[in-house]
Amino acid sequence: YRELRIKQGTWQDRKLVQSSTKVCTQCNEEFPATTEFFYPQSKGRNGLCAWCIKCTNEATERNRNFLRLEALRHYSDTLIPSCACCGENRLEFLCIDHINGDGKKHRKQVGGAGHVFYRWLRDHNYPIGFRVLCYNCNIGRARQLDKICPHKKI
Repeated sequence: YRELRIKQGTWQDRKLVQSSTKVCTQCNEEFPATTEFFYPQSKGRNGLCAWCIKCTNEATERNRNFLRLEALRHYSDTLIPSCACCGENRLEFLCIDHINGDGKKHRKQVGGAGHVFYRWLRDHNYPIGFRVLCYNCNIGRARQLDKICPHKKI
């Protein structure tokens, strides 16, 4: 009954109903204007981000995947990114290898791995000293005393 009365009520009542919901500017869906559906943002209207959490997360994931793919393409010798050792070309198996073996130290300097590292590579114009390896070759090299991939020993 109260909901019906508010919809038919005074202008102030209608304003209350309108301010308690928010429309995502990306997907145009209406949600309650709470941090359950929108990330907090000091510059945003009502202190909330313009995009809903779902749209924000999807855009973030797309941007991170693009950064990774961009780095893999740059450091790969082929048009389609592939492992420099065994030729594996499935993206989910590929990573960037520090040729000098100083990856742990470098990640500490950069401030992280994953998208932080890929952004650092892009911001520093893809410096030399890196290559594309699959995870198997990368870990295989790290675990060998002579730092040679097990594929090369066969």
